[in-house]
Amino acid sequence: MYQNGYSVFVVDHQGQGKSTRLISNPHIGYVSEFADYIEDLHALINHVFDAILQESKQNTLPKYLLCHSMGGAIGTGFVQKYPEVFSKLVLSAPMFGINAPLPESLMKFILRIVLRIRAIFKLSTRYVWGQSDYQAYPFEKNRLTNSKERYTAFKQIYAEDPSLQLGGPSFEWLSQAVIFMQKIRQNMASIKIPVCAFIAEEEQIVDNNEIQKAVSAVANYQLHYIENAKHEILFEQDKPRNQTLNTIFDFFSQ
Repeated sequence: MYQNGYSVFVVDHQGQGKSTRLISNPHIGYVSEFADYIEDLHALINHVFDAILQESKQNTLPKYLLCHSMGGAIGTGFVQKYPEVFSKLVLSAPMFGINAPLPESLMKFILRIVLRIRAIFKLSTRYVWGQSDYQAYPFEKNRLTNSKERYTAFKQIYAEDPSLQLGGPSFEWLSQAVIFMQKIRQNMASIKIPVCAFIAEEEQIVDNNEIQKAVSAVANYQLHYIENAKHEILFEQDKPRNQTLNTIFDFFSQ
């Protein structure tokens, strides 16, 4: 992005990356409620980003929001709540639904019961069943990308800096995610800025059907189907990755 003339700000969401981890086990995905992610971004824009842009005399330029996966849910919720901040929105494999073995309504019901029981017995935060601390899966078992080189680089970064590592989600995170995804899907028609979204042909993490239905409710949208791509479209093999990046730059320049 920077090499193509854009000033770039990147956010590590709370509980991820270099941002503060919220519970004792730093690997467990946790958030009190998804709205916190939105307010974090809003605070950063108001108190950090805008000051830097004003100091560098870039404050009159349009702002574009580029989001991936969970960030897509957060970014969509952000533009629904604060429609005046960004001029365009790009969504890479946005988390509008999770590719799960259970229907979302049943998953929501089970999570509600589990969390109620855990609250009664004052149990500490734990992983959803089947989840664990970060594991460096071999390339052949990964569900993220077809690019062995970029997957190897990703694993190397995590190996060199273990503080970046993150495991699976907690019951609390998943419950809040389901509630939040339903809310943003219901409010897609409120988005007035242009939206450009991408779905991956070999997606295994998020629900492509929910992405298609949600994005099509926006008045001004593009939806692109990226062949030979898994979930992490932006660190895929060169052909699908370059196709996606070129489309993003065209969208920004229109």
